[in-house]
Amino acid sequence: MRILRAADRRATRWKNGGGVTREVAAWPPDAGVGAFEWRLSLAEITRDGPFSTFHGVDRSLTVVEGEALALDVDGERHCLGARARLAFPGEAAVAARLRAGLVRDFNVMVRRDAWRACVADLSGGPVHAACGGPAFLLALCPGRVAFEGAEHRLERLDVAHLSAGETATLMLDGAHSAVLVALEPVLARPDGARPAPAFAPRSSERRDARTH
Repeated sequence: MRILRAADRRATRWKNGGGVTREVAAWPPDAGVGAFEWRLSLAEITRDGPFSTFHGVDRSLTVVEGEALALDVDGERHCLGARARLAFPGEAAVAARLRAGLVRDFNVMVRRDAWRACVADLSGGPVHAACGGPAFLLALCPGRVAFEGAEHRLERLDVAHLSAGETATLMLDGAHSAVLVALEPVLARPDGARPAPAFAPRSSERRDARTH
């Protein structure tokens, strides 16, 4: 297990000036925006504007700070309050509308022909990363995570990264929960059929800086 500290993340400003992204983790490591197989990031949306498109990618967005975000996805409006979550295809035309100031959101993106993800809320307890892929725990309040007999402190927006097959126990100090992301590879099908949707329906000045 590794702890990915919020304080260590570097910001990448969007080309349209509408926000900032801080990458949490990606595969392959240090993959550019167009080359990742999966990518987790936190973003601050500071003004209305469009998102970038990502062909072949499925996305999940969770509001972790702020009270009101409207997303127009291919012409359909979705109003998201605090802790709300929305999954949508990366090819969709998406525009954000702020209703009550800055919004911070947690984003998970996966290549749908290679990975699928389950994104869910977690209030504490044991967490197991399946044998096929890693799991990530985003702390929305301070807490601790126990792993192999040792406890590790988590500050708000720190992430615990479990490798495939690892198990840890999450203990939170407040009423807010964490966000769990479990990733698993998509098995190739001999008939060539399209994989199932990548997101299960469960309840830095660094590289190329795109919009969200």
